[in-house]
Amino acid sequence: MKGETRTGLLLALVASLLTGCAGPGGSVEMAPAPIEPKSEPVTLVMACDHTTVPTRIEGDTAWLFLPGNTVRAERVVSASGAKYTAKDVTLWLKGQEGILMVPGQPDQNCRNDRRAAIWEGAKLDGMDFRAIGNEPPWILELWPERIVLKTGYEQQRREWPRPEPANLERASRFDVADGVSVLLEGKPCSDTMSGEGFETTVTVTDGERLYRGCGRALH
Repeated sequence: MKGETRTGLLLALVASLLTGCAGPGGSVEMAPAPIEPKSEPVTLVMACDHTTVPTRIEGDTAWLFLPGNTVRAERVVSASGAKYTAKDVTLWLKGQEGILMVPGQPDQNCRNDRRAAIWEGAKLDGMDFRAIGNEPPWILELWPERIVLKTGYEQQRREWPRPEPANLERASRFDVADGVSVLLEGKPCSDTMSGEGFETTVTVTDGERLYRGCGRALH
């Protein structure tokens, strides 16, 4: 009888090790599944102590756009975070922060500039021009073959083939659909929320609705 009891306890212990760990109150907490690498590229703009490093992460590879030099770094094993190394250059990321290690220079503390990363990511994705506006928020994207307009807090998306522009004096107009047009004017513009400066004033006409904002060419 005692032997059967020991056998039962042993089997229960093995089962618990295979399925998870006992949590508070005796509940079983399953071991977390391995985190799969993101299939979509991730763009960061690491603002470091003495330089800014746009970074494009694709799987286990990170492209570091250093001043005057582009470095391809591969992910290596690290105690925490994500560490990318190429020769003597290393970028060690921990969330939105990181450390840049470059030969002959002291290590630099870095933090991702999220706003700049959005624009850099659009550029690296192949977008030609991007514009933004407020009240309500909207985003305009000019791609080589399409124009995308996202409006409202829910980012309602509409897309049209990109037509040839009508060239005006210091301006271009895209007539994308009945009642929908995009006017790009070559005059300075300031974002009404952030105060950031742009070189292009943008007006989107959508029927009786006008969206006014600012934009810039990405290439």
